[in-house]
Amino acid sequence: QVETIRVRVQRFADDFCWTTGGWSASCGIITANSLSGAAPAFEWWTNLTNTTIPTDPNLQTGASYYVTTRAVDKAGNIETALSTVSFTFDNTPPQTFLSTPFANGFYRAADLGSVGGTAVDYPAGLATVRYNIYNLTGAVWYDPVANSFTLGSEPTALPAALTGNAWSKSIANAQNVFTNGHTYQFRKFGADQVGNSESAASAMSSFLVDSSTPNV
Repeated sequence: QVETIRVRVQRFADDFCWTTGGWSASCGIITANSLSGAAPAFEWWTNLTNTTIPTDPNLQTGASYYVTTRAVDKAGNIETALSTVSFTFDNTPPQTFLSTPFANGFYRAADLGSVGGTAVDYPAGLATVRYNIYNLTGAVWYDPVANSFTLGSEPTALPAALTGNAWSKSIANAQNVFTNGHTYQFRKFGADQVGNSESAASAMSSFLVDSSTPNV
């Protein structure tokens, strides 16, 4: 019958192991916090209050780690074959960039039929980019269902289309959606494949719609 499960977390880059309080070249193997169940299906787990397991601040985004386990039974027999899995850590959100409309730019309404930009995330990879547009002059938000600026409060941001690292949103009849002389603000934020997300309250960038012809 299993008595304990021993576990070790090892860093791939230098083979250092986590010990109480830091990474060390001395690689022991520790006992897991909890064990439950009955033969043949035991379960073990540990938690972040156990100082023998590294917490997020002690792991590096983009770095890979091994988790090795070994069982010991009540007679003192030790599992001869180590069970090892690897993972790559990521707790960093994506970075999204707006190309059209660019910050403090001037645009004809008809040229805003497609808005978008790029986004980057490593190592998990980009999952979504969401957006909202605000008519600052009219004090209303863009409603993508009605394709008009009619909402009095900021709606739940909708996902843009993704193609690789490029994201975009098509706006039909943009010449009728955007109003000449109005200032607009654009908010965008990305999320990656493991749930890291930029703030949904991220700063907005402004642009002005100018569809009028100059007079000489």
